[in-house]
Amino acid sequence: MRGVLATIFLLFLSSLLYAQQEPNAAAIDRVVKIAQTLKPGMAEDKVAPLVTEAARLCGFVIWDEDRKPLLQPSSSTRLNLALTDSEIQLYSQMFSQGQGVAIGDVVNAYSHILKQDDMVEPITALLVGELNELCFSKDANSQTLGAFLTNQANVHGTVTGFFDEKTELNAIQALIILRVLTEDTLLASRSGGRLKFGPLGLNQPLFASLQPMPSIEVPGWQEDGYAGVMTSVVSTVVDFFDAEGMKNNLGVANLLSGIVKFVATYACLKGEITIEEPGSPLVRRQSTAAGERRTLDAKFSIDGTKATEFLKKNRKYFLQIGLDVDMPKSGPLGGIETKWEIGQSQRSTKNHLIQTVGQQDISKIVTDEAGIAKLTVEGVPRSEALDPKSVTPVIKRVGILVTPQVKSTEIKQDIVDA
Repeated sequence: MRGVLATIFLLFLSSLLYAQQEPNAAAIDRVVKIAQTLKPGMAEDKVAPLVTEAARLCGFVIWDEDRKPLLQPSSSTRLNLALTDSEIQLYSQMFSQGQGVAIGDVVNAYSHILKQDDMVEPITALLVGELNELCFSKDANSQTLGAFLTNQANVHGTVTGFFDEKTELNAIQALIILRVLTEDTLLASRSGGRLKFGPLGLNQPLFASLQPMPSIEVPGWQEDGYAGVMTSVVSTVVDFFDAEGMKNNLGVANLLSGIVKFVATYACLKGEITIEEPGSPLVRRQSTAAGERRTLDAKFSIDGTKATEFLKKNRKYFLQIGLDVDMPKSGPLGGIETKWEIGQSQRSTKNHLIQTVGQQDISKIVTDEAGIAKLTVEGVPRSEALDPKSVTPVIKRVGILVTPQVKSTEIKQDIVDA
């Protein structure tokens, strides 16, 4: 009898899940296909249309910079949240360039703005949990949004297909997550003292109480009816929005509304890695001696032309937070730390092909005045010598990732200092 009841319950649960997801099945299938089609290195004019299509399937409306609707959601319901055509274009450009950000760094910046530095770890855990629960939400748009974000994670480095605290977000994921997270927070600031959110995952609706405070109007990207998506993250930092805090931090609320625009300035960042002469390939020796050496140069600079064009279009958002960045600093990014990662096993050096020379900590290599950071590598010595008469050359590749660690103060002096 117990087995029969269990079977009936499973059939009932399956039918509920099927009924719940059936109206959204076509949208989910399409966003999964789009997510798996998107690859860094794709031309941005191919990335942007795909991102626009996926955003509309997730329930986003597409606005222009004057807040005029250009494209309506193509899903059966609305998320009541907007992305702009220029945001999609800029983040598609960053995606094409392979730019990304660690999920913990997103939370760290967000928490710092909210003056909640001690909440970085718990907020990261909450954000990761909510991103992973989106696929199981009762809300159709959240399901589709989760499918799009998660399947990009599956393609771009998260083996399990889900997020964790070490996930590296690509630019498109960062755009969507930042927009949802900051608008959820702004929703709290406009609530007049009480938050009421829709269903979260398979849980009951979440209610969060605030101290009474006047509503304020800061320009965001919500439509009437927006109910919030990442609600437990906001409820964790909701004490920021007490009456006194709101009175003293209107500039912070404005910054939240423009944070996606601010991050988009990184589209003006240029980076390239080259190998000094004699160039590639680096040859390992057939003996037990170390192989040839090569010096890698990673050069970072700001494209002043792109920066000026961006600021002309978006200066109003910077002025809202008291920044007049009309004259951005262009040229090389000198004196910044760069973090280098070599695509070899971190568990064992047994199968390593190259090793660093004379540089102990490759996570903090500083650029010179020309914006160039250097790293010298050599072929790893063999454990046993090879017989030159019995071997043939084999070409192998090692990936190198370099991340600029841009400084964290004086944002008035440089558009990428954030």
